[in-house]
Amino acid sequence: MVEEQEEIGILDRVGKSHNPNSPVQAPLKTIMKIDFIVNDKGQVWVVYDRPLPNSLDWIEYDLENDRLIFVGRGGVLHDYGEEVLPEVRTYLKRAQSAFVVRMENKKIMDVAVIKIIVRRKLH
Repeated sequence: MVEEQEEIGILDRVGKSHNPNSPVQAPLKTIMKIDFIVNDKGQVWVVYDRPLPNSLDWIEYDLENDRLIFVGRGGVLHDYGEEVLPEVRTYLKRAQSAFVVRMENKKIMDVAVIKIIVRRKLH
């Protein structure tokens, strides 16, 4: 008997039934090499290896679920693909923007500064 993992939200359902017309798309870690770095001042760098599937408007950090969500044109959502590690959370919640860098063959192909929105509980 295979035990299913508990769903955190709608982004967890993407792998089970993917619809290319849905605003919720596959996690970025499943379609490209991507990682992020945060320093103690809350500065963030996101580095990836191929063009993003949608133009990026902003990044959301969900404190409650410890998820990074990349929001593209038209509201298209791509989860980062992994939970944010505990040692990074303290610094990431201070972030206001991220340097988003596409690298191919050890060369920088594109750089942008994208706003980060930190979602907190209301109560």
